[in-house]
This record gives sequence, C-alpha cells and structure tokens, in this order.
Amino acid sequence: MRNNQSGQMTIEMVMIAAMTMMIVTFVSKKFEEEQILQGLSLNPWNSFIVGMIENGVWGSADQTAVSHPHAFSRHSSREGERVQ
Repeated sequence: MRNNQSGQMTIEMVMIAAMTMMIVTFVSKKFEEEQILQGLSLNPWNSFIVGMIENGVWGSADQTAVSHPHAFSRHSSREGERVQ
C-alpha cells in the first residue's frame, strides 16, 4: 500500500482557508451590524476631546472657539500692552 501525504496536506489547507474565510465573514458582519468602527472614529468628535483637538482647550468645540489663539486680537507696542 502506498502512503501519500500530499493529498492530506491539500485537504487540510482547504479546510484552514474555509475556516479563515468563515471567521473573517463573521467578524466583518458583526463590526458592520454593531457599527464598532464608526463608534471608534466618530464618538471622540462628539465629546470634550474635540475642543482640545481643534482649539487647544478642554470643552466642546463651540464653547472653546473663543479660546483659540487665532481669536485673540493681535497688536504690538513698545509699551507692552496686555492682550485681552
């Protein structure tokens, strides 16, 4: 009787590929149904982090817009007037 192992290896590789595809399909459907990636990418923009990212001050973007450095009046003098 001839012992041929190459057929067994082929069958095992096909089974591993099929299992991998099933797992990838299952995980991608769960991510899409529960909107996991959207939650990770959009939720920080709805919280107080957005104020720090956009304006450099903790708080919502609307409240901290006046604290952004571009909102300051810029002028200079030799006497050193304080910017308000």
